Amino acid sequence: MPLSSIELDTAYSLKSSQSINVSSGARISQATFQPLKPCNEDRTVFVECSGLGFIVGVFDGHYAHELSDYASRTLPKLLLDRIADATATPGTNFSDAVTASFIEVIKDFDASLLQNLLSHFPELDKPEWWLNPRWDDHAEIYGCIGYSNEDSRFHKARRAVVGSTLLIGFMGEGRKHV
Repeated sequence: MPLSSIELDTAYSLKSSQSINVSSGARISQATFQPLKPCNEDRTVFVECSGLGFIVGVFDGHYAHELSDYASRTLPKLLLDRIADATATPGTNFSDAVTASFIEVIKDFDASLLQNLLSHFPELDKPEWWLNPRWDDHAEIYGCIGYSNEDSRFHKARRAVVGSTLLIGFMGEGRKHV
């Protein structure tokens, strides 16, 4: 069924945009548009680290905003901290250190999401615990992770299952490394 002009105008009103100038002289602009959904699930971040460079990230929420919110608040700082540590040693190959930092941080972040989910299950230390038929019952699962976003266990566990696609970039100070 075609949408009315009022429905299209309402959907278009959910757009957002912003621009910032960063200290390296670059200008970063972004615009988002999430039609026909009650809220925009996507997040965009720009984070600078003086003397090092900046991170630009687009976090695409997949039918939920929980992980894109969390990842957009957490990952850029983790990445910049790891890059700063990895490049602190004189003579370090900057590009290699940045690449390794990205790989390590994203791998660690992903593992932490899974650990936040699995830590709520009492049989985690037993081999092949997930084969227990008990876990075929949704009530058993919800009993471990909670039933709603008001429960912090559920909120943390949900981040591991809702998903987000990440497009992230780093530009070194003086635009030497992209």
